[in-house]
Amino acid sequence: MIMGNVLLCVPKDNNAPISFPAITPGIAYIAAYLRQQGINVFGINLNVFADSHLALESAIEEYNITAVGVGGLVVLWKGIKEVTDIVKQINSDIVTFIGGGLVTYSAKEAMSIVDTADYGIIGEGEAATAELLKSIYADGDVSMVSGIIYRNNKELCLTAPRDDFADIDLLPFPDYEIFGFKKIDYAPIVTARSCPYSCTFCSYSGGKKYRQRSLDSIFSEIEQMIQKYEITKINLSDELFSVNSERVFEFCKRITPLNLKWTASMRAGKHISMPLLKAMKESGCELLAFGLESADPTILKSMNKKITVEDIEKMVGLANEAGLNLACNVIFGDTEETMQTIKNTMMWTIEHNSNSCAIDMAMIKLFPGSPLYDKAVLEGKIPDTIKHIENGITLVNISRLSDEAYSNIAISAANVSPKRNYADIELGLKVSPDCKSYSITWQCPNCQSITKEDMLFQSLPREILMCDKCGRFYLKKLLDDYQIFADKELSLLLREKRCAFWGIGYWWQEIYERSSILKNTSFSYKLIDKKFNAVERVNGRIILPPPSSNDLSMYDFDVIICPTLNYELVSAIKIIAESAIPDVQVIRYFDIGLKS
Repeated sequence: MIMGNVLLCVPKDNNAPISFPAITPGIAYIAAYLRQQGINVFGINLNVFADSHLALESAIEEYNITAVGVGGLVVLWKGIKEVTDIVKQINSDIVTFIGGGLVTYSAKEAMSIVDTADYGIIGEGEAATAELLKSIYADGDVSMVSGIIYRNNKELCLTAPRDDFADIDLLPFPDYEIFGFKKIDYAPIVTARSCPYSCTFCSYSGGKKYRQRSLDSIFSEIEQMIQKYEITKINLSDELFSVNSERVFEFCKRITPLNLKWTASMRAGKHISMPLLKAMKESGCELLAFGLESADPTILKSMNKKITVEDIEKMVGLANEAGLNLACNVIFGDTEETMQTIKNTMMWTIEHNSNSCAIDMAMIKLFPGSPLYDKAVLEGKIPDTIKHIENGITLVNISRLSDEAYSNIAISAANVSPKRNYADIELGLKVSPDCKSYSITWQCPNCQSITKEDMLFQSLPREILMCDKCGRFYLKKLLDDYQIFADKELSLLLREKRCAFWGIGYWWQEIYERSSILKNTSFSYKLIDKKFNAVERVNGRIILPPPSSNDLSMYDFDVIICPTLNYELVSAIKIIAESAIPDVQVIRYFDIGLKS
């Protein structure tokens, strides 16, 4: 086979709004590396297309594609499988390969689930992918390519393990433009790979060995992204940003003149000091993410966190004094977890949760590659590793709690957060004419400064507000305020048009409860409801399929209003509705409010 053209795909994420496509450094690094190696590579982000089949078919035809690659974490397996399935339907001769966390720690399971993938890349993907493609195009022996899994008839074969890329400074900067990004509001910057610690619940997405880039390399990339993508904020998207205080001080010194806002993930330890946190704050750090995990010493020791409750207390206190925001999380369900250890953590969380230290709760999920996952498999608590992945990494009780108590804690962690301060803030909301972007203007109750944020429209103005000057967090019940905008336009629409609401679910209930217009009996509208058949649950989200044109043709609506945040769903309904009812208008409910 002669050298062909390769298409790299960002798979569809059902949990991400279609209007706000995810930026993925991993596949962007691979794209840049393949180009450096002389391989013809193209990219596509399926999150911005309503029809994946049509998008892939068009790209394959336009670029004369002979190989397609796609990857991601375990939770994206459906999107990954969708890509390889569609590609093989289009042309079974096209080579398909998959990678990312899904394959790295569950290679055979991944290839069994994604049964239309020809090859899997295990671990870091740059060099392995390039070598695999060169071997395929040269009709070479793929068994000699280390770090892959492949099919030999019906048998899955693993090659020798591949070492991690030793000097990550030698890697080319990730290519986001190939996936359609012209401007990036919040740019991901990878300053290191892996993590030097060994927490029991963690599987390392960045390789087995912790490696840091030089600051010269990091700032060369940042300066390039400022010029190329007009970035104003960066997210240091490492598993752990530095445990070396000297490195952090130097980073702060070099980023200050660039006038960028930035966020990072760190951990408690002796390297955390007031001068360090102040330097971070003064250099533009607006948020520090911190894996608290537990506030019980027994659990911290069991998790192999190598920190103490005293370390955590010190970090939270210093960060608060420095005026630096913390976004923390606690996770329940460790092997040593009891009702008492949960109570200890809960009491600490309630005491410390504040406008400057937001703490979220969740249950431990057993991801392949983590020591807890391996232990659960060995003990038979995960009897079927394939189903464990296919079911979305369902919760498994490995704690000392009874199953009933564990279930109750899981429900509480998912639905109940410690009380936070809701701010009585007057919100100024201005929306662009095309409803694709908006700005929020508000005054901080703490320092009285005015904050204005311009952003892409992905759903509603977010509930978490953060002051640009003092960095304090506030929660705002924005849906209540938003209803005022929506009801003004909705009252006019219901007076002038024959309207129907399609989709009876969570957002309809939230809207109806807040809307005086919808409860007003002088207004008339219809509901297109459950008579249009099934409800499908996808990745925990309820997706209502669009009604058929035959069902709709018996009605004479002017407007069909969709109370959903999903642009893709609205696009699908629009196609069907317009084929059944001439001149019908299909709109998202949330776009109605934004036009006011």
